[in-house]
This record gives sequence, C-alpha cells and structure tokens, in this order.
Amino acid sequence: MNKKNNVRPFSMKDKIGYTLGDLGCCFTEQYRAMYLSVFYTLVLQVNPFHVGILMLITKIWDAINDPIIGAIVDSRKASKGGKFIPWIRVFSFPMAVLCILGFVNVSNLNYGLRLAYMFITYVLYEALYTCVNVPFGTLSSVMTDNVNERTALSRYRSLGGTIFMTVMVMVGPLFLYIDNKPVAGRFLMLACICALLGLLCLQITCVWCKERVEVPERPEGQKLNYLNVLKEISHNKALLGVMFFSLIGMIGASVVNGLNTYLYKDYFGNIKIQAISGMLSVLYAVIAFAITQPLANKFGKKEWCCMGAGFAAVVFGVLFFIPLHNPVMFIVINGICFLGASGMQVLVWAMVNDSIDYHELKTGERNEGIVYSTYSFFRKLASAIQTTQVVNSIWKSYTGIYFVGYGLAVAVLYFVYPLTKKKTAEMLEELKQIVHNMLKNNNFATSNQFLLESLLYSFFSILSKDIKTILPTNDNNNLYVKKAIEFIENNYTNNLKITDIAKYVCITRNYLYLLFRKHLNISPQEYLANYRITRAEQLLNTTTLSIETISNSCGYQDPLVFAKAFKAKKGFTPSQYRKSFSPKISFNKPVNRMK
Repeated sequence: MNKKNNVRPFSMKDKIGYTLGDLGCCFTEQYRAMYLSVFYTLVLQVNPFHVGILMLITKIWDAINDPIIGAIVDSRKASKGGKFIPWIRVFSFPMAVLCILGFVNVSNLNYGLRLAYMFITYVLYEALYTCVNVPFGTLSSVMTDNVNERTALSRYRSLGGTIFMTVMVMVGPLFLYIDNKPVAGRFLMLACICALLGLLCLQITCVWCKERVEVPERPEGQKLNYLNVLKEISHNKALLGVMFFSLIGMIGASVVNGLNTYLYKDYFGNIKIQAISGMLSVLYAVIAFAITQPLANKFGKKEWCCMGAGFAAVVFGVLFFIPLHNPVMFIVINGICFLGASGMQVLVWAMVNDSIDYHELKTGERNEGIVYSTYSFFRKLASAIQTTQVVNSIWKSYTGIYFVGYGLAVAVLYFVYPLTKKKTAEMLEELKQIVHNMLKNNNFATSNQFLLESLLYSFFSILSKDIKTILPTNDNNNLYVKKAIEFIENNYTNNLKITDIAKYVCITRNYLYLLFRKHLNISPQEYLANYRITRAEQLLNTTTLSIETISNSCGYQDPLVFAKAFKAKKGFTPSQYRKSFSPKISFNKPVNRMK
C-alpha cells in the first residue's frame, strides 16, 4: 500500500464524515429492520408466516449478492473521485427512493399482488443498499493505514448507528402508533424523512471522507480469480473468527431486535414505554463511546469483547429463569448489558480492517471489497434468521435467544480468534529473561560459554515457534523463486512492488504468488516484508544509525509506516527494540600470551 500525497491529512472531519455515513445507512436500513415487518403484518395484513418466508429468501439472496458486488467493486479501476466514494455517491439516490416505496400502503390490492409488490421492492432496495454499504464499509481501510486511526473510525462508525437507534426508539413508537395501534400513513411519512436524511448524510460523507491509501491496480489482462480469493479468505483465521463471532451474535441480536416492539407492546402492554428505553440509551451510548477504546487498549480487543458480551449473556441467562414485570427495572438492566456488549458492536469493524491487512500480507492481494463483503455476507445471513410471529412465551424467547446468541458468539471468539494479550506478554517476558541471562553470563569462562550457547538456542527456539521452515525443491519452477529472492535481496531498499519482481523473472504476478505459496508457504509480499524487517533488526543490533535512516535503507519511505510494520512483526517499536534487545556489550581484546 502507498499513500496518496495530494490528499489532506486524516482529521476529525473524516471521523465525523464516517459517522454520518453510517448514520445515512442506518436511516433507511435500520428503519426498515425495525418497522417493515410490523408494517407488512399490521398494515398490509399479510400472514406473518409469508412475511418470514419472504424475508428469509430475500435476505439469503442479498447475503449471496454481497460478495458479487464486492468482486465488481474490486475489479473496477479507481476514478478521479476515488475507488469507493463514487459508488456511495451514485447509488444512495435510488436506494432512498426504494426505501420510500417499501412503505407505500398497497393493502387495497389483492393478496397475490401485495406479495409481489413486497418482494420486488424488498429485493431492489437490498441490491441498491449493498452497492452503497459494501463500498462504505471498505472505505475505512483506504482512509488511513494507522491502527489507532482505524480504531477511532470503528468507534465513530458505531456512533452513527447508536444515534439513529436512540432517536428512532424514542420517536418511532410515539409517532407511528395511536392508542397502541399503527397508523399506515405515518409509516410512509417517517420513511420519507429517513430516506431524505440518509441521502443527505451519505452525500456529506462523499465530500468529507478522503481515500488516502492507494490500492495497487490489477495488471491489464489479469482477471480477478474470485474462487482463489475465497480460498485464501478461508485460511484467514482472524477473519474467520470475526465472521463467525459476528454471525452468531447477529443472529441473536436480529431476533431480539425483531421481538423488541412486541416485548413492549404485548408483554409489558404499553408500546410508549419503549420511548423511555430510547431516552436512557442516549446515556448508555455516550458511556460506551467513551470507555470502549480505553478498555480495548488495556485488555485487548478480543478480551474486552469476550468479557463484556459474556457478562451480558450471563445476566440474560439469569433473567430467563427470573422474569421481570417491572419495565423500568428491565430497561435499566438491559442498558447495563448494552454497555457490556457494546465492545462487540464497536470493535468488530476495526477487527475487519485488521483482517483486510492480514489478507494482503498473506496473499499479496488486497481485495478490500471481497473481504469486507464476505464478512457482510455472514452478517446478512444472520439477519435473515429471524422470528416471524409473536409467541406466547415472549419473555422466554427474548431472554433465551439473547443468552444463547451472545454466549455462543463469545465462545467462538475465545476459541477461534488466536491473538490474546496475555499470550503475547508471556512470550515477550520469556524472551527478555533469556536475553538478561545471556548478558549476565557474558564472560570467557568455558562453562559460561556453554551456558550462553544453550540460552541462545532457547532464544531461537522461542522465536521460531510460529515459523514454518520449508526446504526448497530443485525443480525448474523453483528457479523463478530463487531469482525472485535474489532480486528482492538486491532491491529491497527501493520502492519495490510485486509487479516489479514478476516482470524481472518474466512471469505473471499471480503465477509468482502461486510459486511462493508452493515452495515457501508465504506470499511474495510477506517474504519482502519479512526480509525488510530482518535487515532492519540487524541494523538496529549492529549500528547506531537513526531510526529514520534505517527505515529508508530498508525500503520504507515513511518512518511511521516502518515503525508500524516493525511493531506488527516484533511486538516492539524500533526504538523499544533497540533499548531492550540490542547488545550493549564491550568485548575485551584477547591477551596476547606469546612472547
């Protein structure tokens, strides 16, 4: 990835613009998610079973459609306005129109025509929403390559949805219902307001958000191998962990959200109580926004998601057996659980962006659109699995699904997502102890020399725990790999691209990637990155050159990018590494005993 030099620096304007983008998507998508099934069943008088079948079919198709749109987005070349922003700017207009059409009262039509109208407007809207949401979700990965800035974008994105849900939960029940009965015309009126406000927010996003990370264009004549990309995604353990964590959590959240209106309307007997929940949600949302990043920095993203969502699951597990009939008490408890589960909602987007970078590191191909849309496929597949009718045991359904959904999601994240803060700290502490013992026993006594060698081997064994050693074969294809490695070792100090290496050995970029995967089990991009970091490590150990000089000599034009890459590999910044691990040993000259 390279940065565009003619774009203003990342700022608060980008964060607010990204917040407005998520708010714009929520204005139409979340309004439909909250009230469309209610509109279909209570206003259009459609059988809830038929509504459930309709939504299941269209949502599954919409989920399958996501990776297709993602592949199309990836295959298109960037224009003057960027690669992703033009999609948002163009498709947000027809998306707003279809949102409005979805709430037109067609109850005067015969039953078959009503179903046909619902199906057509539903499918068309979801297709247009995908054309907006997939580029929007991918946009954050090219707005910045800074980890902290991406985490901030993830927080601000969640803020957009929180703002909408807070306002809609307060306003919706009061505006859409009179005497606990729905008013058909008001559903359409609120749909018009949401569509126009959503369109305005998305257009502002297109102006305020800037694409800074330049995505390498695919060579001419080289087509995107969609199946190969999906195969590589299947080996991306970080993305798999996030996808299945989100899949299970979203199934629970979707069903609970679908039951939310019925809980207040039928279980507590007053739909207007839901407005009180919305008012308190403002307070909870502000608290969640403030505490999420500090807690994630302290405990780690995975750890905080597991602790917070696990706490919420346990609480609802208890409520399953101890029903509450006081709505105010339920609202307070539900809000506290929301604080716990907020990490799951807020940090998941930052995890997806990390997975996109991980995918590029492993394969040499970025493919933001497909990676993001594959994740989106699982989210939409989850939203397709919803309840279709109100059951008598509404409380059992609400609390039980909440407990099972979040509980299983936490289990998946805990066992599948590999990186924990504790594991990393233990490994680093062990390495520090070995280095300390090596320095402590540094003298020329024979016994200490043997001890020093044993400690050195221990040091190397820990470093190589996660490194797969591949012995090169001697076939003709491996000659390309050897030549490519020689070219990397001779040119790594330059602004080297994988296409340059492929041209040097006279093969395509894809074929070079396949050869590297076959013989070295890593991509050319990963080999280049590893070699540069290894050379930088050697320079930090053996010279007193400045960090900036080492950065430039290892092919990094920006010292900040170098520091980020080095820390990702070694767990320390270059300065921290030099202070902690570089030998500060003054060897004495051997005494000449010959006379």
